[in-house]
Amino acid sequence: MSADPSAAATLQAHLLESFYETASLLARGSSEADICQNLLLGSLGSAGVTKGVVLLQRDEGIEILASGGRAIDSGALPRNAKLGPELEGTLARDTPLARALVEMGLELGIGMRIADRMIGLLCLGKTISGDPLGDVPLQYLRAMACFHAVSIRDAQDCARLSTINDDLERRNTELQNLFELSKQSAATIEEGEILDLL
Repeated sequence: MSADPSAAATLQAHLLESFYETASLLARGSSEADICQNLLLGSLGSAGVTKGVVLLQRDEGIEILASGGRAIDSGALPRNAKLGPELEGTLARDTPLARALVEMGLELGIGMRIADRMIGLLCLGKTISGDPLGDVPLQYLRAMACFHAVSIRDAQDCARLSTINDDLERRNTELQNLFELSKQSAATIEEGEILDLL
């Protein structure tokens, strides 16, 4: 059975629209939260879902970067949780994190991957119609999750570079101040005193 050409065209149009939107966000120096919010809003609208969250993996555990809908409580998530492949697809209650997400009314997990590494998870609740998502919407959501994962990595790289740049500017200012102090000190010492010191 061949794919529906109109569905494929719609998917491509959504991908291009979201690409330009996210590229625009990055061009404005957007944060991880901005990019995650863009992913969540686009996903809720395209999938016809009223509830969802975007989780990012941190060294110390996971963090909710964007959420929409009622009963989303970041405090209900287990501490030091790790994102893994068991959270992709229909959410089961086989891990503490999956149980917490299901209790929030979420039922579908879509991994945000860069190569084989999951850096985040898009979780969605039921559709407004109550019907399961079809192959084309799922394909779109998976593509968008991976695209936004790359955007988040780029935003993290930009933030790190900005921190390094700020540190270099601070050090440069300190060196300039020391140079000025050295010049002022040198101006107060007589030539004979300098020769005596040498």
